[in-house]
Amino acid sequence: MKKFCVLPVIFAVCTACSSPMLEWIESGTSFYGLSDGVGITSFSFGIPDEEVIIRPRPPGINSITPITVILPSTVLDVTNLSPVIEYIGKYVLPGSEMSRDFTSPVPYTVYGDNGSSRAYKVSVIVKASTVGEIIWFDLELPGGSMAEGSVVQGSPGTITIHVPSGTPSVLPAKIVQTGKSLSAPGVSIPPDPGTTVSLTDTFSGPYPHTYMKTYTVTAEDTGTKDYIVTVTVDPSADTGIFDFKVFKDSALAERIPNVVIGQKPRSDGKIPIVIQVPYGTDEKDMYATIDLNHPGTVSPGNGLITFSDQEAVYTVTAEDGITTQDYVAVVSEGPQYYYVKAGGKDDWPDYYNGGSESRPFKTLAYAVQKAAKDGIEKVLIIGDLTAANGGTTSGDSAFNIDLSLSANKKVTIGSNDAATPSTLRGASPQRVLSITGGADLTFENINVTGGDFPGIVSGSGGGGIYVGGNSMVDFSGNITGNRARSGGGVYVEAGTGGSDHSQFILTSGTITSNTATGAASGDPNVAAMEGGGGVYLKGNADFLLDGGTISNNRTAGAGGGVLVNGNNIGPTDGFIMVGGQITDNRSTSGTYPHGGGGVYVAHGSFNMNGGEVIDNNAVRQGGGVFVHWGDTLFNANNATITGNIGVGSSRDICNRGTTELQGTTTAEYVYIWDYDGASPVQKFTLTDNVRITTGIALAYSGGNNNFITFTAGPITLSGVDPINIDLESHLEDGTFAGYLEPDWRTKTILAGAYSTLTTMVGRFKLNSFIGSSTVYGLSANYEIVVSGTTGTFERK
Repeated sequence: MKKFCVLPVIFAVCTACSSPMLEWIESGTSFYGLSDGVGITSFSFGIPDEEVIIRPRPPGINSITPITVILPSTVLDVTNLSPVIEYIGKYVLPGSEMSRDFTSPVPYTVYGDNGSSRAYKVSVIVKASTVGEIIWFDLELPGGSMAEGSVVQGSPGTITIHVPSGTPSVLPAKIVQTGKSLSAPGVSIPPDPGTTVSLTDTFSGPYPHTYMKTYTVTAEDTGTKDYIVTVTVDPSADTGIFDFKVFKDSALAERIPNVVIGQKPRSDGKIPIVIQVPYGTDEKDMYATIDLNHPGTVSPGNGLITFSDQEAVYTVTAEDGITTQDYVAVVSEGPQYYYVKAGGKDDWPDYYNGGSESRPFKTLAYAVQKAAKDGIEKVLIIGDLTAANGGTTSGDSAFNIDLSLSANKKVTIGSNDAATPSTLRGASPQRVLSITGGADLTFENINVTGGDFPGIVSGSGGGGIYVGGNSMVDFSGNITGNRARSGGGVYVEAGTGGSDHSQFILTSGTITSNTATGAASGDPNVAAMEGGGGVYLKGNADFLLDGGTISNNRTAGAGGGVLVNGNNIGPTDGFIMVGGQITDNRSTSGTYPHGGGGVYVAHGSFNMNGGEVIDNNAVRQGGGVFVHWGDTLFNANNATITGNIGVGSSRDICNRGTTELQGTTTAEYVYIWDYDGASPVQKFTLTDNVRITTGIALAYSGGNNNFITFTAGPITLSGVDPINIDLESHLEDGTFAGYLEPDWRTKTILAGAYSTLTTMVGRFKLNSFIGSSTVYGLSANYEIVVSGTTGTFERK
């Protein structure tokens, strides 16, 4: 129940003045009570020491406005007075300077040009030297309205005022009296109009509360007259509920936040109280506490809410004991999912189930952020959304989802129609979708298209989707027809710190027909490496291809399908492929260092555990996979890398870093490239049942940093050129462990600086393994000498 305190009353007093006055009218032309531009601004008989008081009326009140003229005691006749009237309006009746008998009040009306009018009643009082009287006694209520006192002249006089319940007990007063001064017991009231004094009386007793005080008027000759002023606080008829709190248990510890009290009754006369609860909430044990606007009673009171036919009826009886109003509490279970639809709205009133299928939200970002806040697990899109209807046309992204301020980060976004994908469509110069703030989002049956994000600086990108800020995205659907400087389809970015590890997962669907326009030339070790027609990885970012297809993407830079420009190297870092297909992607630039029609690993890891990289095309090296120097790793296990097009023998794999082929991996053309001799050590390892069906070419350009290791077995090398080791390159530690098949033919095995004995350990099927070669004018013959299971290269 609300508490109502009782405070002392304050009155503002207006005493008689020694000169004519126009009381309570504001300066200028904005006169109090003249908001319609029609009214009297001056009323005077021209008699010395007259006092003219115009009683105020709040703006918009068209009732009769009183004007009181107090004349000195020397005036003996008021039956033939001619006032001079100044006014705003067209004319006044009776007119100015027309004689009238003022023994009784005289009505006046001012008429305006627009048909408006204002009525007045002019009363004339002649002061008596032996009598002082209170003419008006009004209280100013909160908001500016006046509670007018009813003044009855008598001996003593009486003044009665009624104020509504809840009125503060400290109120300013407007008092007009004849005589010399005004006083009250225990109060000294200076003879200045508008003075506020504090009285010690308070409202007390049963309703209606009554305040009573005697005021004394002192006349000119010191004679006095008493007035008994009675202020009555009428009991309230208000049946309003100020607050209806609902809790989940009797301890009142956990409050249900969304309770809305209706503004008007239903058709049955009951006012609804809607208790909004999350989907699946048990409503059997809910408790209420109720506060009223004014003193009164409510039945039933605080405690367990008892629902009958899903409703609980509460009856409020007002302070007057007569007026009643029924309220009905109903539980509105929130939607299981939030819905978004073009043409929806985000600002649903609290008493609606905003976000439901019948009242969907408009913008995807709002729906996802609210779902994260409210613990709703899924947001369903009805139809399609565009930047202009469902997103925003401002900023870098049409749909910008930032969950940095949300405690809950995990939300699923799907199509409301399982048979038809929903499309998020962007427009230039924006990417379609940006996901940041540690979000953990799953997209089901969603298409992302139409993004065109040219970017301003090198390294910016993501025409379809940008993932950053330690966020994770699991996507199934189609990302198609997007363009950016880097990462035409998807751009995944993470910092180099250990806690930032943004990730993108493609579980099914396609990343197809996207374009990366960036083609910066220069050292690929710099962070500005551009490309990635389908996907671009930067920093600690990870990309897991777990099914689906990356196809028909294009770049003028590196990595027609995927560009890895990462930071970490390991079996669970960078680009991880456990299935799916990378096909028909193309790197169109002929400028070094670009290439990698399917995948380009500039830094970081490409771990291929199954799947296919087939039929991709690079104008330069690495039609299938280009593994660049230094901190790079390509590990293929049980994978297929065939049918790709690149320069020379680099059609399927071009290795300048570390490549490990394992399991049943199959490739056709492999190129091991030591470009300038100054780059880090290049490593190439074959294990298990790897098949190189056409050949391995080992290039030399002045360095000696190439290491090849064959371990376990069998390793199948077949075709025209099973192995061709050029000048000054060597086998790691000079050791083969395993066996080679089919039979080797005469080839140059070792030459140049590495002419010392090299041991081969293991089983070997050899027919003719003796070769000779002339190198740099030096003639050297080598042959393999096999003794049991040991064979050695010896210079002859």
